[in-house]
Amino acid sequence: KEKISFEKGKKEGLATWFFENGQIEREAKYKNDQFDGEIKAFFADGSSHFIQYFKEGIPIQKHIEYFDAKVFITAKASG
Repeated sequence: KEKISFEKGKKEGLATWFFENGQIEREAKYKNDQFDGEIKAFFADGSSHFIQYFKEGIPIQKHIEYFDAKVFITAKASG
């Protein structure tokens, strides 16, 4: 299931995707039909999976991915 806002036929604002159990799977912000801002993903138990930042559809800053809810890996974005 997903909840996405549209403005003038384009994705705009917060979008949320859900697991079948009702927990949030992913949250992303859109601006003018492109990712813009923080994207957060979660495991089915609600713990963090990853965080990625975008500006006008291009990855920026660091990608952070979590394993076992304790250890994380960061990688520099290409943009």
